[in-house]
Amino acid sequence: MVEKALPSVVGVNNYQASSSLSGSGSNEQEGANKLEVKLNDGTTLSAKLLGSDQWLDLAVLEIDDSKVKSVANLGNSDAVKAGEQAIAIGNPLGYLAIETLEKQGKIKRPQMGIVPQSLNQIPTASRQHDLNLPDTVQNGAVVLNVKAGSPAEKAGLQNYDVITELDGKEIDTAASLREYIFKHQAGDHITVTYYRDGQKASAELTLEDVSK
Repeated sequence: MVEKALPSVVGVNNYQASSSLSGSGSNEQEGANKLEVKLNDGTTLSAKLLGSDQWLDLAVLEIDDSKVKSVANLGNSDAVKAGEQAIAIGNPLGYLAIETLEKQGKIKRPQMGIVPQSLNQIPTASRQHDLNLPDTVQNGAVVLNVKAGSPAEKAGLQNYDVITELDGKEIDTAASLREYIFKHQAGDHITVTYYRDGQKASAELTLEDVSK
């Protein structure tokens, strides 16, 4: 399976000012003055950035396909049978976002207006001393920053609140928080369950649009 897909794997070089940097993430591609795609056979082609998304770490590039000899065949998850071998690559939301990036160059999505960090990335001592969390709270998303005028600020959320549920659904990490929010639309109302200074509380907020 891997050997079959290998000829379709490419590398991406971007050039910023006088230096050349290599990378595949969306942030690297956004800041590039020039982009090149290196095919598996060593051929280098100029590339055009059609769109990128920092949250999904996804960039869509366009190249001249006249020298492309191999294209990877993507499977259909609905057709996979129990016991069959399968490989999942990248963010589960990424594939769905590719068509939007190709057409619009960006993705419009709802936002709470916070900068979250996974609780499991916070040292245990800080969880107890700075966040004052009960020992029973082991997972969640810590609010590192609340943007002024955002839905989160309007709902009363503050820095260092620890979000553990959205609409009753358990939130384990910052990634699971984003994934839940991105499945909604601007204007949707959600209930946020969080801990502040050891006390459990909840708030209602209305999601708003953001395009970045």
